[in-house]
Amino acid sequence: MRIAIDCRPIVSPEKGEMAGIGHYARFLVRHLLRIDEENRYALFFDERATRGTIGDIIGSARNAEARVLPLSRFKRILPYAYSHRYVSAAIDREKADIYHGTTGSLPMAYRGRSVITVHDLAIYSHPEWFPGGQFFSRRFVVPASVRNATKIVAVSHFTKREIQRVFAAPSEKIAVVHEGVEPPPPESWETPASKELRKPYILFLGTVEPRKNVEGLVRAYASLAERHPSLVGATELVIAGGRGWKSEAAFAAVEEANRRLGHAGPRVRVLGYVPEKEKHALMAHATMFVFPSWHEGFGLPVLEAMNLGVPVITSNTTALPEIGGRGAALLVDPGREAELSLAMKHLLEDDLKRAELGRRGLERSTEYRWDKTAGETLEVYEEAAKMKK
Repeated sequence: MRIAIDCRPIVSPEKGEMAGIGHYARFLVRHLLRIDEENRYALFFDERATRGTIGDIIGSARNAEARVLPLSRFKRILPYAYSHRYVSAAIDREKADIYHGTTGSLPMAYRGRSVITVHDLAIYSHPEWFPGGQFFSRRFVVPASVRNATKIVAVSHFTKREIQRVFAAPSEKIAVVHEGVEPPPPESWETPASKELRKPYILFLGTVEPRKNVEGLVRAYASLAERHPSLVGATELVIAGGRGWKSEAAFAAVEEANRRLGHAGPRVRVLGYVPEKEKHALMAHATMFVFPSWHEGFGLPVLEAMNLGVPVITSNTTALPEIGGRGAALLVDPGREAELSLAMKHLLEDDLKRAELGRRGLERSTEYRWDKTAGETLEVYEEAAKMKK
């Protein structure tokens, strides 16, 4: 087979553009090329991707070629439909047997065999969480892509149910393929930034936006610190992640919490975006990782923390119980701040509980590996290639 893959979400890990879908595409493609020497791959990158980034992904693979598309340069002056036609023509030139749309969409003009990965459909249930300007994509591009795709990859069973609910897609068209994680290299456990945070800290890592529920976490932490000052002690709450859409309320909650706690007490510290090379060390040294998101299609930060043996508190909603269930994490109702405070209290006061939860999370994380993700995705390609257009 000749397989074309959309790698345009992969841009620059130093600039914060590797989060989410970019991270998925990066690791999926890297591992596909490690396990598959038979098929040929055409990888479509955005022109902003550096040679180093492309080289890191392709490595020594001889069955892959990079194709750089200059669309971002002309994004402001060319009609939206032109980019769809341009990408479709690029796929046709490659004579691809399968095209994989990693962002959950297909070029509107493309009619060949295809696979799309659907990561999250929160925009359909909570459009208020997202910026404007996405009407055409939400109303036309994504529904058409789900309808026209030969096969659909859902990153969780929850996401599969959402695809069926929102688009009435048949179950047999959708394959659940979880994302993965891999043990970080030992050198990534110690970085200059991590050494600055040697004091105990509770960590949240993710884009600061409404659905991540950072505002509720900050209030829950402040309440815990006020009610149990001796237990919390010098343990800070660290918020790591770039500013997202509608993040004003979350940062206002940080200011209010620090005002209430005073300069002498524990603090809520905001780090901003943390580069990929700093992330693992920041997670590894945390007392606990808390991720009380309202809605996740998968929940990769939870899995990454578990993979480091860090005890995790996360939500009991959407896809998060799939990752943190079976005792691998403490699951709480994200809408009940008192419950979240109590969960943090239990872990702070019980060293053995933290250690046991970290052990369970680490054990659970071994079920999610990128080579497994790549192998199951390759099976989806093979199934799609046998189906009629």
